[in-house]
Amino acid sequence: GKLLINNEYEWSEIADYSHGFRKFICIEEFMPYEKDIRLTVVGNEIIACERKSENWKANVNPTWMDIVDAPEEIVDMSKTVQNAVGCSVAGYDWIFTERGDWKLLEMNLSPGLNISEEHPGMENKLQTEVVRLLKKQV
Repeated sequence: GKLLINNEYEWSEIADYSHGFRKFICIEEFMPYEKDIRLTVVGNEIIACERKSENWKANVNPTWMDIVDAPEEIVDMSKTVQNAVGCSVAGYDWIFTERGDWKLLEMNLSPGLNISEEHPGMENKLQTEVVRLLKKQV
């Protein structure tokens, strides 16, 4: 899970508690953002979905999602990463920060392909592209 730590006291509480863990803890800077976009790439198909939430984790429990035009900047950067990794399917979680720049939070090599109940055509588009890619490799 993820926690948002707002001050030194909260950090000391988590740090004390974490000593009992036998696993690693990953610490990331929180970046206030204006937009959260999941860019899903399947072969030649690219779908961008903007997500909003009532809290800071829009990718976990979005309260609103909609298909949007993908900014060319993040499409180009995602394609560069995808070509370097050498995969046909990937999901990219991007945020547009309050400082005015795009940040890639993570790349998923096994992204969920369920876009939204409100956009079943987009889901079918991605699934069709997955089938096309699989047939091509057989």
